[in-house]
Amino acid sequence: MTINYNTSSWSKGSYEKDALNFIGWFENPALMKNGANLKAHFEGTSIALGYGYDLIQNRDRAKADLAKVGVTVTAKQIELLNKAASASAARRKGIAIELANTGVVLPNKTAAESLFKNIRVDVYEGRLNNFLVNGGFTGTLPESGERIALLSLVYNGRLADRDTGVNKNNPARRTLTGIAQALQDGNRQEAWFWIRYRSNYAGTPKDEARNKAGYTKRAYAESELFGVFDNRDSAT
Repeated sequence: MTINYNTSSWSKGSYEKDALNFIGWFENPALMKNGANLKAHFEGTSIALGYGYDLIQNRDRAKADLAKVGVTVTAKQIELLNKAASASAARRKGIAIELANTGVVLPNKTAAESLFKNIRVDVYEGRLNNFLVNGGFTGTLPESGERIALLSLVYNGRLADRDTGVNKNNPARRTLTGIAQALQDGNRQEAWFWIRYRSNYAGTPKDEARNKAGYTKRAYAESELFGVFDNRDSAT
């Protein structure tokens, strides 16, 4: 079997715009809706900027990334991000406020879009490709609605591969292997199932109760975008 990917039916006109539209609404709905929430902010677990740019995870490249969109990051702010990496949620929330109050603020919505595009192209597209290869997929996943659905999973941190050092029973690794194998087999329904029902975990049992509802909502949307049938107008 082979999967016929949706490479032309763009709701916003292109792969790039559709990726921003789909992921952006989950990462920062206020910014998508009216250009608000441009400051560094605590998003529940980490410190984000714009459309989910993770300032803690990307702290080693944040200065260069933000300079490209008109934001100057100081040594003091990098020091705060380094501290945030090992800080409690409460402390991270405080650091996010301090960063926002000292200038870690995007100038406008266009800058937020550019920041998202840059990190998507520089990091997450390649990470998705590597994850699928490490999961056993030997084909090519083109720019498509299906790719956006899986990109959302990667951007949300709900996939992990065998090179990340996680336990083989980690849900993120099992999900990746399941999806990659389904793509390899050309089994759209199996991939859809893994996205919809197996990717909506919280990462660790401790976080599950707090995050399950949000992850479930996103997983359902991702599975709808991926599609259970090649022909979306037919159930055959």
